[in-house]
Amino acid sequence: MSVTVDDLLNLAGRLDDEPGFDSPRERFRRFLVAHVTTPALARMLIEQCQHAPSEQHHRALQDLVVLTGRFLGFDTTFGTYGPLAGAVRYDGQWQSRTRLNIVVEVRWDHLIAPGVESLLRSVSAVAATSMGRGLRTAGLCVVVQPHSGRNRIDEAIAAAHAGVPLSTIALYSLLLLADTISAGGALHDDIVRMIDGSMPIDFVVGMIEKAQGKTTGLPAEPPTGANVAGASMDKPRYWITSVGPDHATRPEEFLELVVGRRQIYGIVGSPASPHLVKSGDALCFYINGRGVVGHARVGSLVENANVIRDAHRFRQLIHVEDVTLHTSDPYTLDAESQLLMQNAGNSAGRVTQPLVAISRETFRALTNPQQVAKDAQPSVESVESNERPAAAEDATAEEAAATDAPPKPPSIGASRRRR
Repeated sequence: MSVTVDDLLNLAGRLDDEPGFDSPRERFRRFLVAHVTTPALARMLIEQCQHAPSEQHHRALQDLVVLTGRFLGFDTTFGTYGPLAGAVRYDGQWQSRTRLNIVVEVRWDHLIAPGVESLLRSVSAVAATSMGRGLRTAGLCVVVQPHSGRNRIDEAIAAAHAGVPLSTIALYSLLLLADTISAGGALHDDIVRMIDGSMPIDFVVGMIEKAQGKTTGLPAEPPTGANVAGASMDKPRYWITSVGPDHATRPEEFLELVVGRRQIYGIVGSPASPHLVKSGDALCFYINGRGVVGHARVGSLVENANVIRDAHRFRQLIHVEDVTLHTSDPYTLDAESQLLMQNAGNSAGRVTQPLVAISRETFRALTNPQQVAKDAQPSVESVESNERPAAAEDATAEEAAATDAPPKPPSIGASRRRR
């Protein structure tokens, strides 16, 4: 299916909580149920929503996350986008044949509001209505942008001492579970046991990845020469990060105003990728259609999401150091780096902004090509010094040849003079 989320939103209309069979919300959800029938298609649409800042894309992603429960073997029920008077508020529900009812909350603003009060209220309200049907109730928080605030959600769950199971799962892990079940690598009952037992789902998903010996559903890994610099996590890693427009601000202006002046940068990446940067790593900034326009070193993580507009769009907010920008003089990507970016889904027509691992040598070539080219050219002194030994060797060879040669017979004139 080549249709995009923007196409669907244009066709359905503005998503809100207006009831009715022919309301935009219901038209949009009927299309999802009828046509989004594979985890891969759900992943594609989720990625488009995850990088878009508008409220409409947030609401579309909420429905897509709820729909993903179908690929885990659940019956799904969509919730509301906002609180309604006299109604139970939840983003969605997943019902299992094992008599477990899971209240789903899609969490964007986990840095701003890391608590679980809203999820607990929803679970308690749903439990009050579902207990009569003999259903067990659990709560699941799906974290769209997991980074430092994620730990605070887990801490809030532990401190709540809730009487019902509460769990968190990163969006990346959720999509991986959907792929795994679709491929027959896990069962619906396995997912139910994890949620019902409040198990650390992301940890279990990591174990599944290791057991499979591969990363399911992720973009192809870059060649060995372009992998993270060194196997040790203590060593700095090197990345290309694609910079897109920020609302009405062009990428060049965003870099100058936010990165250059405020020394803050938001890592978008992909929700289907586990890649995250750490302090000491190095970034080179790439703009589609132009080239590499600067580089910086990663400092510390930003803990306060209010420092930048619509912080929920980013997987990581970081302080950057040693910033160098040359937006008016971009450097062209080499062929290998272009291929890596294309494999990561980077193109001028897509809203994704991938984070791609490269080698230290590639990073140096992309950020200082003049020096690399200069280093590759031999100097005049080195050429002359290389020529001098060669000439000396030739002279030595000639002398050796003259010494080893048999003596020449005397000439006729010389013999006559001796007589």
